[in-house]
Amino acid sequence: MRLYTYDITEGDKGIIFANSYEEAVGLFKADYPEIEVVEAYDDFHTCVIEEFNFVPTKPKLMFMFD
Repeated sequence: MRLYTYDITEGDKGIIFANSYEEAVGLFKADYPEIEVVEAYDDFHTCVIEEFNFVPTKPKLMFMFD
């Protein structure tokens, strides 16, 4: 399992738990079908999805943002 972040320009930001980037995009598109997923920050109402980290199989605290 991997942890991805999503950032919609001028909109929501959040996390996605998925097994692959393609699965993360699919989960995102299920909730935001009108938002285009892009590789780099672009026009209004686009989204960048980036892999943040591998999610361990046992409980663990992970530092995310300062």
